[in-house]
Amino acid sequence: MQYFDAMPKLPGTNEIDALIDANTPTFTYETPSYGNTIYYSFDALNQFSNLPSVITNIPDAQRDNIRFALNYVKGITGINFIEVHDPDSVEMYFGYSPGLSNFTVAKDFSNPQPELDNSGNLLYYCDSQYILFNSNDSSTSNLKAGSLGYQSLLQEIGHALGLKTPTAGSIHLPTQYDNTSYTLMSSYQSPPDFGPYWAVYRPFDLEALGWLYGGKGLLGNKYDVNYALNQSTVHETQVTPPSTPVPPPATPVVTPLPSVLPWWEQPLSSDNGGAAAAAVMDDAGAGNLFRLQMGGVSPGCH
Repeated sequence: MQYFDAMPKLPGTNEIDALIDANTPTFTYETPSYGNTIYYSFDALNQFSNLPSVITNIPDAQRDNIRFALNYVKGITGINFIEVHDPDSVEMYFGYSPGLSNFTVAKDFSNPQPELDNSGNLLYYCDSQYILFNSNDSSTSNLKAGSLGYQSLLQEIGHALGLKTPTAGSIHLPTQYDNTSYTLMSSYQSPPDFGPYWAVYRPFDLEALGWLYGGKGLLGNKYDVNYALNQSTVHETQVTPPSTPVPPPATPVVTPLPSVLPWWEQPLSSDNGGAAAAAVMDDAGAGNLFRLQMGGVSPGCH
């Protein structure tokens, strides 16, 4: 398998295509011996060069909020998340750093290391993900569901699992859909300004994660577009932001996207404050992929 053949496929549906990072293999290519598990840790070590120089551990008071988020993501993707303390078996780290830029609440850092043979075939792939919160940003002192910190946590976990910002790359969402009512990967908040903030993935996130993982985890039935498009109906209304009306179940949107926003995304009247009504081988000689693993269990991955 050539390296580019390991990149995620796209279904040709705009709201999914615009959120898939099609330039990097995802956790779906984990070796079978690793099973359906991503190992994570709060013992954040500075283990590769593009990380900020200072990284501190997540306070105990916030760790349960991250565990809560990972359990929620498990329900969406089918992936098991297991906390460990051994740095040689960690694939996803959580930490704080004062080294993030201003106005950056959190950021996911990746260290992909593909190994190719002389013909360009992919032999091995490992990647450690660091999700860091800006310790200079007051919002990161609260990672509880319903806060900006928690919404940012879901966003960065989405990036770590293979979702991109909808303005990155060559496929973008239409402007009217590029906000957090539709995807937490967006840079544009809706409801606007200071919340309430989302405690769940939005419709397009659910569809994209459904496309990549099929609800069966790392070894599941990925690339089933009908399953993916149904996920916004199955999951979207389970939890909504505080003090925000619950919208009707979302109807999966298929390309082309509609030009008119559904009624619950239209501006409310001035009587209601004018806020938006918004309620992710064989041997190498044959050229086939025989081992593709993410994480730090192999020497050199760190």
